[in-house]
Amino acid sequence: QTGTDERPGLHIVESLDTFLVAFVFLIMSLGFMKLFVPDFSWFKGIDLPWLKINDFSQLKNLLWSTILLTLVVSFSTSLLKTEGPLEYTRLIIPASVLMFSLALKFLPH
Repeated sequence: QTGTDERPGLHIVESLDTFLVAFVFLIMSLGFMKLFVPDFSWFKGIDLPWLKINDFSQLKNLLWSTILLTLVVSFSTSLLKTEGPLEYTRLIIPASVLMFSLALKFLPH
């Protein structure tokens, strides 16, 4: 057999990757709603400790962390799908993760 039948964990990692992409969009939409429409009645009942967003820098830090996690899972998914020798173009995602994480570390919080 060839393909993903030999690697059953690949389906789980792919679904996690899709979930994390959807989670990025959810965080972005909730963050923009919380910043621009703070008196919306639906937000009064929601008290999530990780969604304490008061300005754009907090939203940016939360989104960057989520995007970094999504990129790491996406890279691991692409490594699991790869058969045969790896190409040097696969280093684009880890290099971008490194640059994003360094930028996140050195920016003021």
